[in-house]
Amino acid sequence: QLLADHSILRKERKNDFIEFRLKRGHKGVGYPLRALSLPRQVNVVSVDRGGELLIPKGDTIFQAGDIVTLFGRREQLCEARKILTGEPGPPCRENG
Repeated sequence: QLLADHSILRKERKNDFIEFRLKRGHKGVGYPLRALSLPRQVNVVSVDRGGELLIPKGDTIFQAGDIVTLFGRREQLCEARKILTGEPGPPCRENG
């Protein structure tokens, strides 16, 4: 059942994953997940911190070097990425 549901999500292309690395100076660095106003339909799936995979909770504080994986609708993923980094980046850049 789960595999069938996953296939439907991918076929619809309404939802997607993005992954990016947080850098020193990015807006989300130093803040806990609960303090950030991420779109409601975006899930922070995981944080890879130096090779250790974390399942983030509200008190997880983002650090420079974290690789963040998000899941949700593309336009909301772009908004969430901008909140965390301060920049649009792929897949959210104009013409790219």
